[in-house]
Amino acid sequence: MTRQGAPEGPEFDPDALGAPVPVGAGAGRQGGGPQALDDLRTQIDALDRDLLRTIARRMALVAQVATVKRQLGMAIHDPAREVAVFRDWQDHARALGLPSNEVEALLRLLLRASRDQQAALGAESGDG
Repeated sequence: MTRQGAPEGPEFDPDALGAPVPVGAGAGRQGGGPQALDDLRTQIDALDRDLLRTIARRMALVAQVATVKRQLGMAIHDPAREVAVFRDWQDHARALGLPSNEVEALLRLLLRASRDQQAALGAESGDG
């Protein structure tokens, strides 16, 4: 890893992000065998559950945002905020060596879900 956090070479260093290190004999090698594959898949499954918990926490915060927006008479859609969020995600994705198109697609889904939840909770639907 470089000091800026961008990956060096073709391999990504999960240790730099505090991610679990592969366990089991040969898990760090290509072709480490069925046990290595099982270990890696187990870690991926755990990370997927972590992602879901993180999304749930995000949506709980979105509900609070909806309450504040409703109280202030603000619109759900905040284009300036979305531009800022996109830029932040793009910067972090680039630093982590993640593909920008896929990261953008994920963010678009999250933002749509956020707007939908705010609408369901009674925040204003007009642009503002």
